[in-house]
Amino acid sequence: MYNVTSNIQTNMILNKGILELGGFAVPSVIMANNKVEAREKAERSGLSFSIAYLTPFIMLPFFNKSFLKLNKISNKFNTHEQKIMLVSKKYLTRDEKYLEEGINELLKELKIKKKTNYEEIHNSFDNLLKRFPDKNELRKKLIKTHAQVLMGDFLTTGLMMGGVYWGSNLLTKEKTGKSGFSAKFEMVDEKSLEANAKKHEQDKIKKMVAGLGLLLAGGLGLSTAIKKGLLAGNSSKFGNFMKKHATKFDYKDAIFMSRATFFGINLFGDVPNTLLASRDKEELKYNTIKNIAFVAIFFGGDLVLNNILARIIDKTIGTKLIDDSKVKKKNTLWNKINSPLRSFKEIEKNEIKLDAKLLKKTKVAGVAMFWWNFAVLCGVMGFGLPYMLNKILRKDVAKEKNSAEQQKEIAKTKNISLIS
Repeated sequence: MYNVTSNIQTNMILNKGILELGGFAVPSVIMANNKVEAREKAERSGLSFSIAYLTPFIMLPFFNKSFLKLNKISNKFNTHEQKIMLVSKKYLTRDEKYLEEGINELLKELKIKKKTNYEEIHNSFDNLLKRFPDKNELRKKLIKTHAQVLMGDFLTTGLMMGGVYWGSNLLTKEKTGKSGFSAKFEMVDEKSLEANAKKHEQDKIKKMVAGLGLLLAGGLGLSTAIKKGLLAGNSSKFGNFMKKHATKFDYKDAIFMSRATFFGINLFGDVPNTLLASRDKEELKYNTIKNIAFVAIFFGGDLVLNNILARIIDKTIGTKLIDDSKVKKKNTLWNKINSPLRSFKEIEKNEIKLDAKLLKKTKVAGVAMFWWNFAVLCGVMGFGLPYMLNKILRKDVAKEKNSAEQQKEIAKTKNISLIS
């Protein structure tokens, strides 16, 4: 259970997929306003969850192998040399000696894990390093490769996630013949639905192109920033900033993207396309509120909850979930909710030298805390958020109906006056 929890925590795509499926999709389907809306929510979440598995296990190994070969680091498409991508970007921030230190650290980790093919991996690394007498050349090539892998992942994942909403809308139109916001299907007549969605249908292609442009700009901007930052000299403020935060863009096991990378894909791929694919002003409002809440909860809510609860657990039962050595001395509210949590990896490796009993207690507390907070977020997102959004939608629809009826009454009064 500890290993499963650790993998879910560090795999952002899988984390979001499970959170959206269990915490938003299933409850939202239950709370949908009609069968069509329920089907759309199920489709979108099912596709998002599929992407959570498809991208890391299929696309990333392909990108790693392809770009390593393209940059002439690894000549063969299938070899242990490709494990060089497991070296953290941290070791690409200085010189060739620091890179060699990173490679040695990786080999030590692989040896500790008792890989059956460790000797083969070690020999493959030796062969790779022999081909690069100038290790600084290897460092530059690796930086370029990392930037290209991130760009490839950014675009493919962003396209798939951004395309989910468009595809679901198209399927709804094919099945029902209606192009309006599905949540309103049983609230307003078909004529009003079509009238509200008319402008969206006319501009649909332009909106798709705009969504693609945003994704390309985001992917190119981030990959270029990482590349330029890691290659910059020590006198560059931008370079120093990127080097300081380089590890935030590391891929776990060279396939699972980080929180920072995933935030970028949401910001430039998923969120814009969700808004652009909205079929009328009510759906745009609905999706805007949903995205603000989802991004805040997913990228910040779990961190805040984990920090608050970890502090309470540590004080109550004496566990070591918070890294006291990194706690900032200034006793501000921000520092209290932003305490440095130990990662599952740190606890597993027992870098804090705990005795067996305390280590087990800390592990159990960490797992329990993760799933408790996960359940809280699921409750807020799955039932609280849809309840609020449905209430807002019904109020807007009622307001629109009242306005339309008032306009009819005004028109009738004018006609009577003219006849008189």
